[in-house]
Amino acid sequence: KELARLPSEYTVMNDVHLEYDEYIHFDDAYLKTAQLDHVLIGPEGVYVIETKNWSQEFVANGEYFSPFKQVKRASYLCYRILKEAGYSGHVRSVVACAGAVPPKPPDSRIPAVAIARLSSFVQYGERTLSAQQRDKIRRVLSN
Repeated sequence: KELARLPSEYTVMNDVHLEYDEYIHFDDAYLKTAQLDHVLIGPEGVYVIETKNWSQEFVANGEYFSPFKQVKRASYLCYRILKEAGYSGHVRSVVACAGAVPPKPPDSRIPAVAIARLSSFVQYGERTLSAQQRDKIRRVLSN
């Protein structure tokens, strides 16, 4: 709902499933497919967004796969697919939280953003993508 409030120059793709044509060695594991909660394509670039609405109790339990690692893997696969299609920009990772924020791994630079701040977060920065570039990225990721 928060991303739907963005201006029309933004494209939000929900529940995106990506598959690469071969396995990629990434972070000491192999990667070929990924499910992305949201991909946001806007003038400022491409964002892969992992959303969580976890309770404090669930986070304290600690028995979950890190959303920071999850979005990092998904963003890398998205980057590789777009790079082969001619996109030379970054694919940014974001963990968007409605509830408790899970602890960030010490080596992670991925931001955790409250969902209420997500729209303003993604609109910050230099506008680097034209409407034609955004449309091409959308088409590549829709296939």
